[in-house]
Amino acid sequence: MKIVVALLSSMIICGLLTLPIASAADRPPAWAYPLNNPDYKPPVDDGKLLRVPDSMAGYTWTQLRDRFIAPV
Repeated sequence: MKIVVALLSSMIICGLLTLPIASAADRPPAWAYPLNNPDYKPPVDDGKLLRVPDSMAGYTWTQLRDRFIAPV
């Protein structure tokens, strides 16, 4: 019976020790997700093709910012 009581009490103590750790991770860290500047405006796309040296592929700024474009 003493073993059962010791086992249960050690399980309860281990469970209670993890509560502060779990509650500390409720929000993501502020340094990882900075706030965006509310006055920010992206530069206007002038339609000019931008190229990497020695490459035939050319893209506009709008195409470069598109995360779903498949480059050729």
